Amino acid sequence: MRPLSAILPAVLDRKRNRSALFGLKVQDAWFGVVEEVVGEAAAMGSSVEALRGDTLIVRTASSALSTELRLYSKQIFGKLNSLLPRPMIRKMRFRG
Repeated sequence: MRPLSAILPAVLDRKRNRSALFGLKVQDAWFGVVEEVVGEAAAMGSSVEALRGDTLIVRTASSALSTELRLYSKQIFGKLNSLLPRPMIRKMRFRG
């Protein structure tokens, strides 16, 4: 039997890679989802910065756009979650 210290790094690497893969999928889908829900200008002025746990961090061109996207956040992350193998996004934070 192998000690936990020998197994744990491989398990954590797989988990990080899976999370990174989901993060890339969310980044790829961001523009289309925001364009559909809010509009093209909002999609052009925002981008996914990171996926940390169940929180999506979004960079925006302005605080006004952050406020607008916050109003639509449940619809946005609902659509993004529907594109993932399992729902991962429960919150969104905007930086602008």
